[in-house]
Amino acid sequence: MTLTLLSSKPERRKAWSWWTLAGVCAVVTGLWGCATPTATGDDREAADLSQFRTFYVVRSADDTRGIDRVILHQLDLLGLKATSGVASARPSDVDGEVTYLATWVDNSLFKLEIEIRPAAGGLKGTRAGSYLQRKQPDGMVHELLQIILPPRAAEARAK
Repeated sequence: MTLTLLSSKPERRKAWSWWTLAGVCAVVTGLWGCATPTATGDDREAADLSQFRTFYVVRSADDTRGIDRVILHQLDLLGLKATSGVASARPSDVDGEVTYLATWVDNSLFKLEIEIRPAAGGLKGTRAGSYLQRKQPDGMVHELLQIILPPRAAEARAK
């Protein structure tokens, strides 16, 4: 009695190896792209966010974990004034409006997108997103705000 394996033929083994390698490369490349924060915008003229000093963080309707408070805290650490609430309660004297989208998987923040746009409208905002970072919400918010908001003159002088 002779036993033969399905993959005992050399060409069958070789084909399986190439498919495995291609699959592993696709997964690694996909995860590599996911793990980096990105900033995007559209083709309208961009607002000069370096001039913004006051912000209104629009609380997401489905946010039960307080990401708006984390954003407020991080803006405060940057020396910027910010308040938060529902979209309809935005004060008229703010420079920028901050919106966010948080996706949670189990108890981990899986994906976070933050957008800052002029409260007056007309100019495009700047958006950054981060996912699969394995960081606490404070760290993700801090990283995204560093991407979106340009360095302030006072910060540049302090360095």
